[in-house]
Amino acid sequence: PPLSYETFGGAQGSIPISSDQLQLINLWSTTCAPCIKELSELTRRSEEIRAAGIDVLALTVDGIGRSNKEVDAARRLLERMSFPFRAGRATAQSVAKLQQTFDYTTSLQRTLALPSSVLIDAQGQIVALYRGPVSVDDLLEDTRRAQLPQIARIQHAALFGGRMIDHPVLHQTREAAEAGQRERLADGMAKAGFYQQAIEQWRRVQKLRPDSATRLAPTLVHAHTNLGASYNRQGNLPAAQEHYEHALGIDPSDLDARNKLAYVFERLGQPAVAAKHFRQVLAIEPGHAVAYLGLATLFQRDADTERAVYYYRSALKSNPDLIGAVNNLAWMLATSSDPTWRNGQEAVKLAEHAVKLTGKDHPSVLDTLAAAYAEARRFDDAIATIYRALKSVDAGSSTAQSLRTRLKQYQNRMPFRQSP
Repeated sequence: PPLSYETFGGAQGSIPISSDQLQLINLWSTTCAPCIKELSELTRRSEEIRAAGIDVLALTVDGIGRSNKEVDAARRLLERMSFPFRAGRATAQSVAKLQQTFDYTTSLQRTLALPSSVLIDAQGQIVALYRGPVSVDDLLEDTRRAQLPQIARIQHAALFGGRMIDHPVLHQTREAAEAGQRERLADGMAKAGFYQQAIEQWRRVQKLRPDSATRLAPTLVHAHTNLGASYNRQGNLPAAQEHYEHALGIDPSDLDARNKLAYVFERLGQPAVAAKHFRQVLAIEPGHAVAYLGLATLFQRDADTERAVYYYRSALKSNPDLIGAVNNLAWMLATSSDPTWRNGQEAVKLAEHAVKLTGKDHPSVLDTLAAAYAEARRFDDAIATIYRALKSVDAGSSTAQSLRTRLKQYQNRMPFRQSP
């Protein structure tokens, strides 16, 4: 997973997932004698290390989450040593990610020792994990072996001498072991929220073990859906669309991914496509409240009051506590320009329920309640509710301006009406 750290100057640094060099990420402490000896050897043999195409980043774990005094001691030690590579302070998050990498790659659930290092190749793949000091000779040899075919690397990693037997069973065993290791790593990445990296590992598992495709399908759907939701929250709608569609490519019947994809198309300004996906959800699961809500919202924006009200009522029939449907239907019944659809008493009942559901002074819900009170000719209640809403918004915001505009209407004993 991507890692970040702090420079000794306090700036944020990041470790690229891929680069044009191998990278050795080293964790150390000023209180660790083997760490200092290791750093001294890296310094003394820096020309050999660079000639092998290796960049080093030494991250002290001293003072994480505390004062900078311990960091200053680490910086001064490296300066006295004339340490020639990059250095900084590890963050709690980066240490946790490295711990997770060790745990899920080696299956050894042990706290990282100091020093600990990880060697990463130019594609961002782990070449070697070092729990304890690593000699420069071993580092250079591991770098050389990283260029060898996988079967040769396994032979070099054996604890005893001999020759590898080239047999189909051996290859199957190796692929099964690699698949299991990658799946453990993917599971750990997903738990930590690194869905993109987890998906890449699961894809590799499927290539190694085609028989795992069916078993891993729900896991990949879940990962793509979560990644899509993350991009959606960031406002990266094309990326969100891509991952929801990946999820549906694996399982077209997944309602969560399809529903979320529909909302993405709504935000992208493609209401017809959004409506198609909402209807597909309802075809699979009639009575799906969130899909009804999505259709109702589309029709409300299109000023189709009849169908909007119908779908809001359908949503509430399936889920009476669906806050979006409760609040939006109350707003339409309170403010519609068409008297045929206005119903002050029902609007008040719905809006009061919406306030209870939120459990706090949410300005948009209080705005709806005030409009409902005004439609029911309870103007004093409407005025009091608007004042209550104004306390929860920035006085200079556009929301506050809209609330004050409606306040004047209620003070003049006039309900609010939407434009036809």
